[in-house]
Amino acid sequence: MTWSSIRRRNTDVIPSIAQAVGDFDVRRSRVFAVARSLMAIAQITVLLFTPTSYLIVPVAGAPTGPQCGNFNDWTAYCLVGSTDLQWVSWLLIAGLVLVISGALPRMTAVLHVWITFSISTAIVLPDGGESAAQLFCVFFLLIGLADSRRNHWSVSPAGTSPSPLAPAAWAGWWGLRVQVFWIYVTASIAKFSVAEWADGSAIYYVTRQVFFGVDGPLAGPILFLTEIPIVSLGLTWGSMILELSIAILVLLPYRYRRGAFFLSAMFHVGIIFTIGLWSFGAIMIAGVLATLSDRGSHHGFISVAHVDDESGRTVPAGCQVKVRDREAPAGVSA
Repeated sequence: MTWSSIRRRNTDVIPSIAQAVGDFDVRRSRVFAVARSLMAIAQITVLLFTPTSYLIVPVAGAPTGPQCGNFNDWTAYCLVGSTDLQWVSWLLIAGLVLVISGALPRMTAVLHVWITFSISTAIVLPDGGESAAQLFCVFFLLIGLADSRRNHWSVSPAGTSPSPLAPAAWAGWWGLRVQVFWIYVTASIAKFSVAEWADGSAIYYVTRQVFFGVDGPLAGPILFLTEIPIVSLGLTWGSMILELSIAILVLLPYRYRRGAFFLSAMFHVGIIFTIGLWSFGAIMIAGVLATLSDRGSHHGFISVAHVDDESGRTVPAGCQVKVRDREAPAGVSA
């Protein structure tokens, strides 16, 4: 490879990125709508099925009520400053229903961030789902800046002019992918340093925990199966491999990210049916699903866009075939 060819390939990178940014458009599918709605539903379940007095409890001598101060003063529970905060939760649920409705996604993206921070900063003992939701919603906000639709359940035609805020949306989308990668890769690698995960017995103990162990109609079969060493080993190491696979796949082109979504859905639905963690599972599935927001706008090193050429065929972007005007054969009318 000569120096000139290396230089030529390097100079092609910036145009490729520029076109990828211009091609990224969440308005061409409903994927982003489903992702942000799924996250909102998960947050509704937390507020709907858990009394606010259980979410906001004093810990280590702290006063009863939300932990306010600095940025937290702008969150919903701190703005009210009342001891009876259940009605605030009802208002937040109404806001999340508005997010799900899809109305004015650019505006409700800001609302969703505020609601998410209001929930996560008020809960004294949040789980990983609240922390992940905070991060995901910030990236959802960046992606939503370019969503000029009146409702996120509508689909814009392929010829719609790109939004001037597409660079911010594209950066937010890549930020989301890196964040999802980091969550899953750290979750996987961290387990290798824990003896029970390393020796393959962790699932045996997890399913038998007092507070988060398996329960319900599936308890009997699961407890029986996890007593079998090879099954416990397979489920333990399989979980670690699954998390690592999801982490890698979300950084790859679209067709691989679809695999990440299916693996994530399978993984978290499995957790839901064994030890619960409904809201956490739904939030993580929503985050992985949102990495597919470029559906219908793939190009270059991200994926390949498909458009209709002048002959009516669907071909990769940049490969449109010009149909030349030809005279009709004798005896055939045009």
